[in-house]
Amino acid sequence: MTIADLIGIKRDTPFVGEKALKCELIALDGKNGKILFDTSRNKREQIEKYFSGEVIALWADVKLQKGIAFGDYILPVMKCYVSHNSWEKHMKGDSE
Repeated sequence: MTIADLIGIKRDTPFVGEKALKCELIALDGKNGKILFDTSRNKREQIEKYFSGEVIALWADVKLQKGIAFGDYILPVMKCYVSHNSWEKHMKGDSE
């Protein structure tokens, strides 16, 4: 499964169709654990860089969200490990 499969965003029609994932996604590099992107914080251009990345693990988690008027609250999120540099391998293969 790739990030594009999981998020379900098509390049030509970004808001049409059913998404596989119904909540926010935080993607981590499978080698070093570095955050690649967070769908609630990063712009679409940043996330698109990793569309061809291979998801190797997926799990549910929560994150604390700071509230404006009523205090903090907990948001459900999905996290995944993406195979290290798998998004770059696919980009190189496309250009050859």
